[in-house]
Amino acid sequence: MSDDVESCRAELLRIEVRYQGSDAIIVVEGAFDTTGVDRFVASVVDALETYPESIAVDANGLTFIDSSGLTALLRSRAAAGTAGVGFRISERSPALRRATDVAGIDDLLAD
Repeated sequence: MSDDVESCRAELLRIEVRYQGSDAIIVVEGAFDTTGVDRFVASVVDALETYPESIAVDANGLTFIDSSGLTALLRSRAAAGTAGVGFRISERSPALRRATDVAGIDDLLAD
């Protein structure tokens, strides 16, 4: 695949990390599939390196999420737990609610 196509696909997911007091907020918008996993995980790792009390993922702007995106959320939750940092999804888009319901993991990513 050409670099132009990869770049275009990567732009389908926007990730922004903000800090509010001792908490990290990761905002994700767009389509969260395999092309965005590495960037999302890197954002979580960067946030964990600041030793926050918690990480909240604002996923209200997600328009699509597949199994690789769900797996990234679950692995990030586990990594935060190992580091003693709270992890939650603070805002859920209809696409995320539907995907977690279908996958049967809604309780694992509960707020």
